[in-house]
Amino acid sequence: IDRNEKTPSLAVGGCVLVAMGFTISWKLTLLSLIPMPIVAISTNYYGTLLHKRFHKAQQSFSEINDKVQESMSGMKVIR
Repeated sequence: IDRNEKTPSLAVGGCVLVAMGFTISWKLTLLSLIPMPIVAISTNYYGTLLHKRFHKAQQSFSEINDKVQESMSGMKVIR
């Protein structure tokens, strides 16, 4: 499933949960929503950091793979 297909569904689900929370207890709902911006910012920060490191590791793996392929293609096949 594409990421863009999930976004509207998650947004609607989140709105329904918040509405239900306000119906049950508006004080607890507000209290539970206070840390959400901090969670969103930290998730975005660490997600970006992790993505950069993963990309760097992937490039290193690609270089190693190229060297192995180069050395393997230089070997003669014995039958």
